[in-house]
Amino acid sequence: MRNLYFGVLKGLALSLVSLPISLSAASGASFEVKVGGDVFAEWAFVSQDKDAGLRSTEMSNRFRLLITSTAKADNGLEYGARLRLRAASNARTNDADRAFLFVQGGFGTVQAGITGAYGATTLLSYQAPMDYQLLTLTDEGVSYIRPQTVSGRTVSGTDAGNTLGFSTLSLRYPSANGTSTQINYFTPKFAGLQGIVTYTPRSDSSNTDVNRVKSTTVGTTGYQTLFTDIVELAAVYDGKWDDWFVKASAEYVFGDAAPSSANAAGFKDLQVWTVGGHIGYGAWSFGGAYLSHGQSGQSKAAGVRRESGGVWHLGAQYKAGPWVAGAGFQRGKDAGSLTASGARTLNLYDAGFFYQLAPGLQIGTQYNYFTAESDQSTAALDRDDKGHVVMVRSVLVF
Repeated sequence: MRNLYFGVLKGLALSLVSLPISLSAASGASFEVKVGGDVFAEWAFVSQDKDAGLRSTEMSNRFRLLITSTAKADNGLEYGARLRLRAASNARTNDADRAFLFVQGGFGTVQAGITGAYGATTLLSYQAPMDYQLLTLTDEGVSYIRPQTVSGRTVSGTDAGNTLGFSTLSLRYPSANGTSTQINYFTPKFAGLQGIVTYTPRSDSSNTDVNRVKSTTVGTTGYQTLFTDIVELAAVYDGKWDDWFVKASAEYVFGDAAPSSANAAGFKDLQVWTVGGHIGYGAWSFGGAYLSHGQSGQSKAAGVRRESGGVWHLGAQYKAGPWVAGAGFQRGKDAGSLTASGARTLNLYDAGFFYQLAPGLQIGTQYNYFTAESDQSTAALDRDDKGHVVMVRSVLVF
């Protein structure tokens, strides 16, 4: 079955490469270039138990510029390319997390190039309502409480003694294929229902990088975050009746964990699934979802400590006129560390609002309360943490 998926996807990729070239030459269609983007600036105040060596205030900002070029052939086929540039790095360098060409028509839409995982870019809008969040950055509050380093020394934050990185304990969508070179196919919508299939050769390969190496260097009890031949299968539904509306989604992702010469036992292959949705009436909406990533990427070596992980969340919001306000709860759990017994859990409560000052310009605030719990905590070494994060935001979308 997996070979069948790969064969179909490779065929779509070859068609996509050749089709736009011939059409653009034959039709003489002119391209329309649109420029847009978004910018945010955020101020935060943090109060937490494990705060030794940490300040209470911080700021964060990001600028994204989106360039889209489209044309329409004589037969009605639309095609073009999209590029998203980001100014987000602490080193003040720029990168591109979207760089792909596309073609769309009665058969649906095909994209090829650098895009985010489908779940990371679309599924959130089919889960709990999110307009009161900052540009759907669901873990923005968590970024202020994660362990941090000073001159190579880890200082405080939540559960700094644990080592797993695949789950952020707040991630609401599958993202194992990251932002990398891939091909996506979106079926036409029928009665509000749409299907999506994506294929990613290697989760860390982008642009002109050609990397056919199968293995990577990971220790015996290491945790593999590199996957190959990743396939996403998803279905979304969007329906509306009078003042009622429903959105729902389901997705399954699988792929191969890269082997390592340092771990003859290998790693658990990628298997992730999620299901969720929300229902609304007028200005009100309520919903939630569950994400399971099981033991994906965990070492198969004897003696390691394995435990399945997942994240579930609930949310509600009110949206009317220039105002949007909402609240939510999410709980994430993973194995914590493969070298020591004991899972870790994060509970996050949030409430916030945005007000639109002018077209495209919003200001708002969000409050987060969190509790971080570790089964590794003892009377001598308490890894548990709790605290508050208050964020004040300004957002420009153009």
